[in-house]
Amino acid sequence: MRQNYEQKLIFGEDASSSGKRMAAVKLMLDQNIETLSIANIVGVSERQVYNYKRQIKAGRDIYADRHYRPVSDMDAVDAEIIESLKEDPVATAREAVKRIEELTGLKRGNTQVRRFMHKHGLKPLKTASLPAKMDPAAQRKFLEEELEPRLARARGEYTEDKAARMEKPVEVEAPAVVTYPEIKTVDSLYIVEKPKAMGNELKEPEVTDAPVSSDKDKGTSGIAVVQPHDKPQESVVLFMDAVHCVWQAVLGVLWSIERIFIPAASGRKRVNVLGAYDPVASKLLKIITRTYINSFTVCDMLSQIAAAYMGKFITVVLDNASYQHCELVKNTAKALGIELLFLPTYSPNLNLIERLWKFLKSECLRNEFYSTSREFEGAITACLDKIDNEHADEVKRLMSMKFHLYDTFDEHPTYFGKKKKGKAVA
Repeated sequence: MRQNYEQKLIFGEDASSSGKRMAAVKLMLDQNIETLSIANIVGVSERQVYNYKRQIKAGRDIYADRHYRPVSDMDAVDAEIIESLKEDPVATAREAVKRIEELTGLKRGNTQVRRFMHKHGLKPLKTASLPAKMDPAAQRKFLEEELEPRLARARGEYTEDKAARMEKPVEVEAPAVVTYPEIKTVDSLYIVEKPKAMGNELKEPEVTDAPVSSDKDKGTSGIAVVQPHDKPQESVVLFMDAVHCVWQAVLGVLWSIERIFIPAASGRKRVNVLGAYDPVASKLLKIITRTYINSFTVCDMLSQIAAAYMGKFITVVLDNASYQHCELVKNTAKALGIELLFLPTYSPNLNLIERLWKFLKSECLRNEFYSTSREFEGAITACLDKIDNEHADEVKRLMSMKFHLYDTFDEHPTYFGKKKKGKAVA
């Protein structure tokens, strides 16, 4: 038997409770049941039953919504308001109240305006920074033509198509023995002895020629040509950079009943970490020092990389910091058979190890207090020691070889604000 509209309302799951009550009243009125009995059964007043009966006799729809629902005056000009808020975003609801009053003459409260912005998809989001001198086109070209082919080769996905996009084979000096400044270890922390001169007087490492295994791989000038490999793991790409952790409070967000205060250390001591991360093998090489990181530290890291990946074609991706871009580092890399791949200027988004430094700070520094600098250093060292084991899964997900580029924006991805107080926001 086909159900009528009232039966569908009563037995339907989507109907409201008031709709089901009205449907029950109408069905019982159709059966000529007494008004008082209907009121007792349905749970409404007898007067309400009389109202339904009167509306049915008059041919009116008892299910029609007759509630007064006022429409906001802002809805009539919502397109103009939203366009203005998107062009020049506001930081607080109070600023939005003032903007709306200037545009439309309508004065509303903070709560009403806040609801209006949420209704139209606006929400408070933390702003992000990016280098103003960044070149998105140069970043994409570097990623597609330089970095991705090398990463594909390191993953064992080397093909002729990707090989065609590679640069010509890298020429490196024949194997040599490199002599570095004296290195001392204090309390398991690496310290580089400060060189006597830090300017142009720095001398290059002493290089002594070593015999080349085959004359076939050696040119007339004593240069060994390293050819690309097409077998998995015969090539390796490492991302190298330094982080400087200051013994100070690193504040973050905590879910709590009351605001929590983190003690701040009074000193300015630092722990410097120079790291090189292999995203394919999920392996971290590191040098930790309390003093500073200079070109000699970078040279020692290159030596550590060469020893760890002996017999492989090594590419190290690094930025253009002066202590990494100097002739000392370049000559050392040549002597060790390492290719240095310098990132485009202002491109931290292409250096995977930057994500590792963020993980380090969030894991052991944010919202943490260390009473002594030695505890501070120990926490950093312990966290880095767990990268390859305890934190391996989390770090591997974080260090996926997917890079964020900024050339997908229709316009330059900065703050689209207008001038405030005589100064441009953008």
